[in-house]
Amino acid sequence: MANSSFSLKESLTAGWKNLACNIGLVVKLSFIMLAIFLLGILLNVVFNQFITAELGWLGILLSFIFSILMSVFSIFFQMRLIALSFALLKGDSFTVKDFFSMPQPRNMLAYFFIGLFLYILIIQAGLILLVVPGIIWTFKYCMVPFVIVDKNLSPVDALKESGRLTNGAKLKLFVFYLFMIVLGMFSLVIPVFLHIVCLFFACLCLANIYNQLKDSSGAIDKV
Repeated sequence: MANSSFSLKESLTAGWKNLACNIGLVVKLSFIMLAIFLLGILLNVVFNQFITAELGWLGILLSFIFSILMSVFSIFFQMRLIALSFALLKGDSFTVKDFFSMPQPRNMLAYFFIGLFLYILIIQAGLILLVVPGIIWTFKYCMVPFVIVDKNLSPVDALKESGRLTNGAKLKLFVFYLFMIVLGMFSLVIPVFLHIVCLFFACLCLANIYNQLKDSSGAIDKV
């Protein structure tokens, strides 16, 4: 299996450049996400403090359904964020409306959800075993969400493709994630709004890394 490679400098430069060029769009989407996030917290408090207490088991059921809906929206947001990153890196025009209405294959959301679930499950299994496998698998399969959005592969095929793409690039991916962890720690002391902007930046960088890995590894065609 051929080794893949990418440039950290190129990924960070591309992420910053595209963030700066599309800051208006990012700001609008960040405010929307912040509003939805705060609304979710408010509704969760209402469910837990009032509705659950008043309606008993029915309230618990409604609270559970609400939690499921918020989780689905979170996954949808992650999927759209990756699609947005790919579009901006290609220089495509993109609007707030496009973020929520851009066409996608019907099965992509299910693939994305299952792919994320398997990715987290594999990491947890690796950490339980000897810790080191969990760390290695974190970077080996970190491209699963990007593979699914780019190629609409099934979760199992996306895991295989991510393993192929990241072969030989895990150490650099570790350095990149370490940098993003430091950035994330810094963003915790700034307003939540700017923390969301940092998420956009991280996704743009990762999308560029994915593209570089595809170019260096001779990735398979879309299906």
